[in-house]
Amino acid sequence: MVLAGGAARRMGGVDKPALPVGGRPMRDRVLAAVADAVPRVLVGPSGSVPAGVRVTREDPPGGGPVAAAAAGLALLDPGTTVVALLAADLPLLTREAVAGLRRHLDPTGSPAASPDGACYVDPDGRRQSLCGVWR
Repeated sequence: MVLAGGAARRMGGVDKPALPVGGRPMRDRVLAAVADAVPRVLVGPSGSVPAGVRVTREDPPGGGPVAAAAAGLALLDPGTTVVALLAADLPLLTREAVAGLRRHLDPTGSPAASPDGACYVDPDGRRQSLCGVWR
């Protein structure tokens, strides 16, 4: 699930996830990092997105990450057990980085000892909840 909403106040109204990095919109680069996910969900403004991506909008539009996560979760298939929750402005995110997070969900091979989620931590020690995978 890629969160691409927001009010863009700090960007003067510019749709930040649609800005190109290396010739591709940031949101498309993040969606490519989870190309093997089924389904892939984009929460944000509708527009041109890769084939097979489900699109929804948070309520109210620009309502923040909690509203966006709720809107995206509503589009997941029944039985979905793991969700990648990703901000759309992570243009350098790779499939390998997401796979590394998934490996942390089951480090011992025992579901009873598995954490509920794994996310990256920035250099200041802050958890980056919008760059993680969750049960």
